[in-house]
Amino acid sequence: MAGSSQDNQSIVQIVNELSHIANTYVHSSGNVETSMKEQELYVQDIVGLENSLNWLSQELQELIGEFKSK
Repeated sequence: MAGSSQDNQSIVQIVNELSHIANTYVHSSGNVETSMKEQELYVQDIVGLENSLNWLSQELQELIGEFKSK
């Protein structure tokens, strides 16, 4: 019976270890997803900034053009 108890203990230990590995995987997958979303937002911010700068550049060119023609 002692062997059986030890086997059960080993199985519990293995299951706990597998559970830990699975949880670590889920946690790190979540981190990767979050990181990718943050990266996506960062890219969107850059695109937004680029659009704003393009608009600002056009406005400035028009203002300079008006200023030069006066």
